[in-house]
Amino acid sequence: MLMTAMVIPVVYTLPKTFEFVVESEDGTPVNSLIVTRWTAYGCIIFGLWSGMIIGFTTEYFTSNFYGPTLYLVKACDNGPAPNIIQGLALGYNSCIIPILCITVTIGYSFS
Repeated sequence: MLMTAMVIPVVYTLPKTFEFVVESEDGTPVNSLIVTRWTAYGCIIFGLWSGMIIGFTTEYFTSNFYGPTLYLVKACDNGPAPNIIQGLALGYNSCIIPILCITVTIGYSFS
């Protein structure tokens, strides 16, 4: 969380605007993208916060102090089949939030 504020002075070391040029195979410019320093800051912050959210989500789904893992422990009492099915369901559910975070971060970065 502190990095959100700590990156602001670093952003001022960037030029106010900078340009990315896409070239074709023969080297002629096809398209260019002009980016401001605050757009770059947004990319950094999206990546930073996505990483933090993914870390908290991983902790929630894998720690033995939280509900999903405790629910899986109760499924183990019923035998191996419910344990496997519940474990797969838990694994699939744990992927939703990281995928959404990565999707939003990539979407912002490409926009």
